[in-house]
Amino acid sequence: MYFGRLDILFVLFANTTHAITLSFPSNGCVNPTGMDSCMKSSTQSLMTCVSQCGTDPGCVDTNSCGVANNPCVTSCFCQTYAERLNCALSSCWNKVYSCNYQAIALSAVQICPIAVARTIPFYISDNEGPGACSCNVIRLAAVFVSSQHDEIPCISSKTSGTNICNCCRISEIVSVYNENCNTTAPSAISSFGEIQFGDFENCLPTLGSVDCQNDYGFDTNIGPGFVWPQSAQPIGTGALTDKGSVMTSPLSGATLTWTLFPGEQMTAVAAPFDSKAVASGTSKTTATGTAKTSKAWNLQDTSRKLTVALAGLSYMLFLL
Repeated sequence: MYFGRLDILFVLFANTTHAITLSFPSNGCVNPTGMDSCMKSSTQSLMTCVSQCGTDPGCVDTNSCGVANNPCVTSCFCQTYAERLNCALSSCWNKVYSCNYQAIALSAVQICPIAVARTIPFYISDNEGPGACSCNVIRLAAVFVSSQHDEIPCISSKTSGTNICNCCRISEIVSVYNENCNTTAPSAISSFGEIQFGDFENCLPTLGSVDCQNDYGFDTNIGPGFVWPQSAQPIGTGALTDKGSVMTSPLSGATLTWTLFPGEQMTAVAAPFDSKAVASGTSKTTATGTAKTSKAWNLQDTSRKLTVALAGLSYMLFLL
């Protein structure tokens, strides 16, 4: 149920505009040379793929393509995200809980309409895991969507007032921030939306007498241990950064098979742990971790699926 809720939330994301996150610095990876090589190969594949999409609308700069408007270009990005995540799972598996991994995994689901969140390894990060990001940005992104989605039927209800619904929405966002991002300055995560701390304090008298979840339909199934806040908490001031100990062995073993979207399969082969590379960001390890697929990726077939999805027939077809 937990993953299903996130799947639905990021289906809603697909109809909005998002920044394209493709970068993943190799500094501190177990195999930075392999990571750089794998990412370079992925970039070259992306440019080749996009060139096959013609010049309408065309794409010169991969960071400014109209990915939401061209099924062919979008299909190229879907495959690129699969390759880049596989690069990380192979050559930078020690950072699967990091801010960079969360950012690129989140972007993959937002940009690729047929991506399935629950099949992405470590999509739901462990807040206390080795090298974890100071803010669980995926849970934070999810709550901005879920709270707005839940506010609509609340406002439409004959028994609830706009102020109560607004306060429940704000409280849900503040709650997730308190549980997952409380050391991080709001300015560092402002791209997801504004966290209305001042309005939350003004809402406390109202919130003290209502049950947002049971009486007004606000779904809190976006993370374990969810607690509705009863008072204002300290606001974080730190940067968005990785924390905790160093991961020394791949959590999924030496070989991991996974998928980003239906009909595509990736295999990540974990590079050996290199303590010097992790500590210094350099390595002499031979490049490994090139994205592998169980069968040849078919641009035309993926583009066809995206054409159907982008026509609005039902993104849910690809989440089953």
